Amino acid sequence: YNNYNYSTERVVDGSFVRLKSVSLKYSLPAKLLQSSVFKTMSVNIVGNNIWLIYSDKNLHGQDPEFFNAGGVALPINKQFTLSLKVGF
Repeated sequence: YNNYNYSTERVVDGSFVRLKSVSLKYSLPAKLLQSSVFKTMSVNIVGNNIWLIYSDKNLHGQDPEFFNAGGVALPINKQFTLSLKVGF
């Protein structure tokens, strides 16, 4: 087992391409808000760790960025945040 751990059998290419963070924001035009109590209003969505575009196929879906207890682990979770911002 020790020889297996020190062999090149478990070596894979560590390069990868990831879509790490995306943010989209939409601000409502002032004309739409004239008849309301709001002066400004915007909606924002942020996505983190959305897509692992490329990594070595020998990783079999494991995340190349996360190193834990001597080996790679499962992919980092995707995270989405939606926010509404209003000004009075």
